[in-house]
Amino acid sequence: MTTPGCETTPCWTRRHVAAVILITVFVTEIGVMFLLPVLLPQNVSPWIEALADAALLGLGSMAPLWFLLIRPMKDDLIQEIRHSQTLMKAMD
Repeated sequence: MTTPGCETTPCWTRRHVAAVILITVFVTEIGVMFLLPVLLPQNVSPWIEALADAALLGLGSMAPLWFLLIRPMKDDLIQEIRHSQTLMKAMD
């Protein structure tokens, strides 16, 4: 049994979305952990280190999540809206 609307295009389940988010954040955090010692001095405050870690994680994971999840979902939504508008015009 297929998910409605998934006959022609691939559909992502909640597990796929969760896996993409988890892997993206994991890989980005590994990169951030290697980058932090290069960017920050050794005797930096733990608060500054935590803020830099969080900021770099957010900025580093934003682009992959946009291209892997958000943009494809947005494109699918626009396509569904156009299809619905076509059906509504056909009914008038």
